[in-house]
Amino acid sequence: MFTNQNYLKGQQYKTSSNLNTRASLHERFGVSKYGWHKWVFDQFNFQAGYRVLEVGCGPAYLWNENIERVPSDVRFVLGDLSIGMASETKTKLAASQATNFNFFNGDAESIPFPANYFDAVIANHMLYHLPHLDLGVRELARVLKPNGVLYAATNGTPHLKEMFELAHEFDPNYGSVHHRGFFESLNFRLENAEEILKAAFARVEIRKYDDHLWVTEAAPLVNYVLSGWKDQVREGMIESFIAFVEERIKREGGVRITKESGLVIARK
Repeated sequence: MFTNQNYLKGQQYKTSSNLNTRASLHERFGVSKYGWHKWVFDQFNFQAGYRVLEVGCGPAYLWNENIERVPSDVRFVLGDLSIGMASETKTKLAASQATNFNFFNGDAESIPFPANYFDAVIANHMLYHLPHLDLGVRELARVLKPNGVLYAATNGTPHLKEMFELAHEFDPNYGSVHHRGFFESLNFRLENAEEILKAAFARVEIRKYDDHLWVTEAAPLVNYVLSGWKDQVREGMIESFIAFVEERIKREGGVRITKESGLVIARK
C-alpha cells in the first residue's frame, strides 16, 4: 500500500490532511528547537543560476518555512504525484509572491524534463513511495547535470518505534500487522540509502537530524497513528486508544519517542 500510486494520490495524499496530522505532532512535541525543514534547507548549496527540482513536494512545507531564505536568482520546479498537493503548493507559493517557482503534477519515475537539466534535485521523504525505486533513482540521475546533487530525506529503522510499540500494546492484532518493523519494511531508509544510490551516483553522504518527541497529549499521537491506516479503524477504537495513551501519559508524564531522520546527499 505504501507504494501503491493509486492509493497514494487518490486517498492517502489526495489532500494534505493526513500529512498535516503527522507534521503537527512533530512540530508540537519535537524537542529540537530548530525545525526539520529549516535544518534541511541549511544543507542546500544553491548557486546563482541553478535550476532545482523537487519531486514529491507535498503542501510546500519546505518552502513556506524558508520563504525568506529562498534565493531569487535560482529557478525552482516543484512537482507531486497528487494533483491536490501540487495545486495546494502552487496556491501557497503564489500567496508568498515568489516568482521563481514553477509547478507540475507528475511521477518521479517519469520526469517531464530533458537529461542533464537540473543542478539539484530534492526528494524530501518520498523515495520510499516509489514502486520501482531503481527506476526512480535512475530517473533522478538522468535529469541531473554532471556534478549535480540529489538531496533525499528519509528515516531510519528505529524512527517512531515507541509509538508503534504502543499501538501494538494497545491492540496486538492491529499493531503487529501495521506497525511493528514498519520503517524496516521501507524500500529506502537511512540504513540502505547509500547502497541504493551508489548504483547511479559517485558519492553518497548521510547527515542525521538530532531530535526526539516528548508527547504529553494523547489525541495528537493517536491521530498520527491512525492517519495512515484509517481503513483499519473499528468502532470505538479511537476513544479507547486515546484513553489508553492518556493513562500512560498520566503514569509517566509523557511518551518519549525516538526520531531517526536524515538527509542523504548524493553527487553524480
